[in-house]
Amino acid sequence: MDDLRRNIDEKISKIMNMQKNIKSENQLLIKENERLMERFEEKDQELKKLKHKYNLLKLAKNFEASESEKGDASKKINNIVREINKCIALLNS
Repeated sequence: MDDLRRNIDEKISKIMNMQKNIKSENQLLIKENERLMERFEEKDQELKKLKHKYNLLKLAKNFEASESEKGDASKKINNIVREINKCIALLNS
């Protein structure tokens, strides 16, 4: 009977030690998870900023004009200004 009791006590002791170890490991895993979640949030914010920069660069590139396009636009504006001046001159006469 004593052997049985000792055997049960040993098993209970082992189980309690295992539980203690599992709790410790669980706490470490919880802390690691929190650290990884914070890192994930940081990287997610960084990704959003980079996407925003990329979209701004894409938009700026769309507005960029080549030298020939600038020259053509300048000529068109000059022609429009001349036409307006002619119209003003006609109205004043």
